[in-house]
Amino acid sequence: MFQLEAIKNQIENKLNKNLRKKEERLKRELDDISGEDHTHTLETIEEDLVSVEQRTSENDQRSRGRFTEPTQPAEGFSLHETIFTQERRISQS
Repeated sequence: MFQLEAIKNQIENKLNKNLRKKEERLKRELDDISGEDHTHTLETIEEDLVSVEQRTSENDQRSRGRFTEPTQPAEGFSLHETIFTQERRISQS
């Protein structure tokens, strides 16, 4: 059980780290863009930034106890594969 919690935490930490890196990169790109020539690029980056911030917030909420670990593996999968599949679904929503 502790090993599953450690795996879950590693996945959550990696996801948060990647999202924060992307957020920082988008903020840097946003700061670099100026003028009317880059209006479209600016809008796209702002939309991406909003999306990343929303996903980060959702991930933070899930990591505060909304994650439910499966107690039985899905048919045809090991318990580790079932947890990994559930984490992927959560991160894609």
